Amino acid sequence: MEYEFGLKAKEWKIITSGTFLTFDEGPYELFIKRGDEITTLNFFFIDDDGKESAIERTSSKDNVKNHLTINFNFLNMGGVLGTGLKKPIEFMRFDNGDQAFLNVLIRKSGSKDSEVREVTYTIYVAGAQHDASE
Repeated sequence: MEYEFGLKAKEWKIITSGTFLTFDEGPYELFIKRGDEITTLNFFFIDDDGKESAIERTSSKDNVKNHLTINFNFLNMGGVLGTGLKKPIEFMRFDNGDQAFLNVLIRKSGSKDSEVREVTYTIYVAGAQHDASE
Protein backbone atom coordinates (compact mmCIF):
# COMPACT_ATOMS: atom_id res chain seq x y z
CA MET A 1 0.00 0.00 0.00
CA GLU A 2 1.34 3.45 -0.95
CA TYR A 3 1.12 6.41 1.39
CA GLU A 4 0.85 10.01 0.33
CA PHE A 5 1.78 13.00 2.42
CA GLY A 6 0.52 16.54 2.16
CA LEU A 7 0.72 19.64 4.30
CA LYS A 8 -1.22 22.87 3.92
CA ALA A 9 -1.48 26.22 5.65
CA LYS A 10 -4.86 27.86 5.05
CA GLU A 11 -5.20 28.14 1.26
CA TRP A 12 -1.52 27.37 0.59
CA LYS A 13 -0.13 23.92 -0.11
CA ILE A 14 3.39 23.37 1.18
CA ILE A 15 5.22 21.68 -1.68
CA THR A 16 8.64 21.47 -0.04
CA SER A 17 10.38 22.46 3.13
CA GLY A 18 13.85 21.81 4.42
CA THR A 19 17.02 22.91 6.14
CA PHE A 20 20.56 23.03 4.86
CA LEU A 21 23.91 24.29 6.16
CA THR A 22 26.12 26.66 4.20
CA PHE A 23 29.87 26.98 4.30
CA ASP A 24 30.33 29.85 1.84
CA GLU A 25 28.40 32.58 0.02
CA GLY A 26 26.85 30.20 -2.51
CA PRO A 27 25.06 29.82 -4.77
CA TYR A 28 22.91 27.10 -3.24
CA GLU A 29 20.44 25.86 -5.84
CA LEU A 30 16.89 24.61 -5.36
CA PHE A 31 14.73 23.70 -8.30
CA ILE A 32 11.03 23.17 -8.94
CA LYS A 33 9.81 21.17 -11.91
CA ARG A 34 6.14 21.24 -12.89
CA GLY A 35 5.38 19.60 -16.21
CA ASP A 36 7.82 21.16 -18.66
CA GLU A 37 8.33 24.27 -16.50
CA ILE A 38 11.59 24.41 -14.57
CA THR A 39 12.39 27.08 -12.00
CA THR A 40 15.79 27.34 -10.35
CA LEU A 41 16.23 29.32 -7.14
CA ASN A 42 19.82 30.38 -6.44
CA PHE A 43 20.52 31.48 -2.87
CA PHE A 44 23.51 33.78 -2.26
CA PHE A 45 24.56 34.92 1.23
CA ILE A 46 26.32 38.28 1.41
CA ASP A 47 27.76 39.98 4.48
CA ASP A 48 28.28 43.73 4.24
CA ASP A 49 28.87 45.35 7.61
CA GLY A 50 27.59 48.75 6.51
CA LYS A 51 24.06 47.70 5.52
CA GLU A 52 20.86 46.41 7.11
CA SER A 53 19.37 42.99 6.44
CA ALA A 54 17.65 42.76 3.07
CA ILE A 55 16.68 40.39 0.28
CA GLU A 56 17.45 41.34 -3.31
CA ARG A 57 15.84 39.36 -6.12
CA THR A 58 16.67 39.17 -9.83
CA SER A 59 15.37 36.78 -12.46
CA SER A 60 15.92 35.67 -16.04
CA LYS A 61 13.92 33.39 -18.31
CA ASP A 62 15.02 31.11 -21.13
CA ASN A 63 11.81 30.79 -23.18
CA VAL A 64 13.29 28.14 -25.46
CA LYS A 65 13.93 25.76 -22.58
CA ASN A 66 10.98 27.08 -20.48
CA HIS A 67 13.45 27.64 -17.64
CA LEU A 68 13.17 30.48 -15.12
CA THR A 69 16.15 31.34 -12.91
CA ILE A 70 15.64 33.48 -9.80
CA ASN A 71 18.57 34.75 -7.77
CA PHE A 72 18.03 35.67 -4.12
CA ASN A 73 20.77 37.70 -2.45
CA PHE A 74 20.35 37.44 1.32
CA LEU A 75 22.21 40.48 2.61
CA ASN A 76 23.37 40.47 6.26
CA MET A 77 20.86 37.82 7.25
CA GLY A 78 21.63 35.53 10.15
CA GLY A 79 22.62 35.97 13.75
CA VAL A 80 22.33 33.43 16.54
CA LEU A 81 18.58 33.95 16.90
CA GLY A 82 18.08 34.16 13.13
CA THR A 83 16.75 36.58 10.57
CA GLY A 84 13.92 35.79 8.20
CA LEU A 85 10.72 36.83 6.57
CA LYS A 86 7.62 37.74 8.57
CA LYS A 87 5.44 36.20 5.88
CA PRO A 88 6.04 34.34 2.61
CA ILE A 89 6.90 36.36 -0.50
CA GLU A 90 5.60 35.52 -3.97
CA PHE A 91 8.46 34.69 -6.30
CA MET A 92 6.74 33.35 -9.43
CA ARG A 93 3.57 32.28 -11.22
CA PHE A 94 3.24 29.03 -13.11
CA ASP A 95 1.70 28.98 -16.59
CA ASN A 96 -1.63 27.81 -15.12
CA GLY A 97 -1.80 30.85 -12.80
CA ASP A 98 -0.71 29.15 -9.57
CA GLN A 99 1.48 31.36 -7.42
CA ALA A 100 4.64 30.16 -5.66
CA PHE A 101 5.77 31.68 -2.36
CA LEU A 102 8.98 31.42 -0.33
CA ASN A 103 9.57 31.81 3.38
CA VAL A 104 13.04 31.59 4.89
CA LEU A 105 14.81 31.78 8.26
CA ILE A 106 18.61 32.06 8.45
CA ARG A 107 20.73 31.51 11.56
CA LYS A 108 24.50 31.88 11.95
CA SER A 109 26.79 30.05 14.33
CA GLY A 110 30.50 29.57 14.80
CA SER A 111 33.35 32.05 14.79
CA LYS A 112 34.06 34.56 12.03
CA ASP A 113 36.68 32.20 10.56
CA SER A 114 34.41 29.12 10.58
CA GLU A 115 30.93 30.58 10.32
CA VAL A 116 28.08 28.32 9.26
CA ARG A 117 24.57 29.35 8.25
CA GLU A 118 21.55 27.18 8.92
CA VAL A 119 18.92 27.95 6.29
CA THR A 120 15.34 26.79 6.79
CA TYR A 121 12.98 27.31 3.86
CA THR A 122 9.39 26.55 2.89
CA ILE A 123 7.88 26.81 -0.59
CA TYR A 124 4.11 27.17 -0.88
CA VAL A 125 1.74 27.09 -3.86
CA ALA A 126 -1.66 28.78 -4.07
CA GLY A 127 -3.92 29.92 -6.86
CA ALA A 128 -7.18 29.64 -8.74
CA GLN A 129 -6.03 26.43 -10.48
CA HIS A 130 -4.71 24.89 -7.27
CA ASP A 131 -6.73 22.88 -4.77
CA ALA A 132 -4.98 22.95 -1.38
CA SER A 133 -6.67 19.64 -0.49
CA GLU A 134 -4.79 17.77 -3.27
